[in-house]
Amino acid sequence: MSTVSPEEAVLFAGVGTVVVFACVVFLREKITLDLSRPQLLLLVTVVCPLGTVGVAAGIEYNANTIDYTVDQCGTHSAETNFSELSPAAQEVFRSTLQANGEYTTQTHPDDLVLERDTGATNYIRYESECYALRGSYRGDFGTGFVIWLVYLIGGVVTLVFFGATALDYALTDRSDTGRTDR
Repeated sequence: MSTVSPEEAVLFAGVGTVVVFACVVFLREKITLDLSRPQLLLLVTVVCPLGTVGVAAGIEYNANTIDYTVDQCGTHSAETNFSELSPAAQEVFRSTLQANGEYTTQTHPDDLVLERDTGATNYIRYESECYALRGSYRGDFGTGFVIWLVYLIGGVVTLVFFGATALDYALTDRSDTGRTDR
């Protein structure tokens, strides 16, 4: 099972954003969309915060995803019978078992412990076999920092484009007032 780290998500989002803006500029030149430079700057100023929120939400969604694995464990003193689990926990366990021992979900039933929380493993007796079910969030302390960094960089870039847009509109307006049409 492959997972995307927060750093990879930021990299993919950044490359995707550059590609989208390159396409917009290319199409503007080829199709003559009649966008002036101030209008294009305004478009980028509006899209930048939306992209920032989208990237941060994607990273947070990935960080809140739980990877479950299950292995046979022989006999263990802290076993819980499958029938004693909540329906949600039963579903997670069955899905993990049916997916060749690896399952990813956003669901975290209360009666299952996660490794990050306690370092513990869920020992479950199912069809007279003992299974060790482990679950862990993909995100960690570094994920919160990466999300904060995405918002910081996105905010700075948005402010830079906002300033460039305001300056460009002011200069364009000033240059238009001095013109005389004949």
